[in-house]
Amino acid sequence: MRILYVVTNLRKELIVMKKIFLISLIVMALGTAAAVEETPTLNLAEELMTPTIEIIA
Repeated sequence: MRILYVVTNLRKELIVMKKIFLISLIVMALGTAAAVEETPTLNLAEELMTPTIEIIA
């Protein structure tokens, strides 16, 4: 009986770990998608034609 109890607990823990892993993957994917949306696409032709001076405060 003791072995069955241990195996059952291991299965439950494995299921919980899989769920946590999948949730973390989803969160990372959403974070990556949000970062990609925030990153502006560079128009290199315009960037090279106009000299810019950036002041970093």
